[in-house]
Amino acid sequence: MGDKDDNSLAPVQRSASMHDELAQLNTGQGTRLAAGLAIATALIVGGMFWMGRMDDTHGYAEAGHALEQLRQGELRSFSLCAFPGVSESRLQSEMGRITAMEQLGDRLGKAYGKTLRSCLPKLAEFNRGLAKLTLPGELSGVLGSTRDAGGDLEQRWSDYADYLEAPGKEYSHAGALPLIERVASGREAYDEAHRALRGQLNEKLF
Repeated sequence: MGDKDDNSLAPVQRSASMHDELAQLNTGQGTRLAAGLAIATALIVGGMFWMGRMDDTHGYAEAGHALEQLRQGELRSFSLCAFPGVSESRLQSEMGRITAMEQLGDRLGKAYGKTLRSCLPKLAEFNRGLAKLTLPGELSGVLGSTRDAGGDLEQRWSDYADYLEAPGKEYSHAGALPLIERVASGREAYDEAHRALRGQLNEKLF
């Protein structure tokens, strides 16, 4: 009777054992599935992060390229127009620009005003290009400073041209010099703002 009872319990025990094994298998599969999902999620999130970084880097690179194009294009074109016959090497410092403008004014007198007036649209085009530049909000401040400096430089050149073209007034070195110095300091201010913006962009790129 004892052997018969033991044998009658065997299927129940085997069934319980199989149930436990299946439960363990299911638990292991669930753990592996959860781990796999976690890894996949991390990869997706990481991929999205790096794609975002790549997009930002591309945007910074494009802005830097556009900024240099404006400087070497429209701004340089204006300088060549506003300083006829003056080598660019003489225009690399504030004092060099002041001296060149003094000499041009003394030589051309009021006629220099007509030359400047014909050049100013190039500077206006340069500032329109600055206005079209777009950067993330964190760089909006330094970009705004660069735009302001460009606009101020254009106004200073225009004021000097107004002085030269004013009817009924003879050109005088003493009268022109304060306006010349304002133009030269305005260019220095723009160059400083440009360097600050260029530096911020380089930090984002490298």
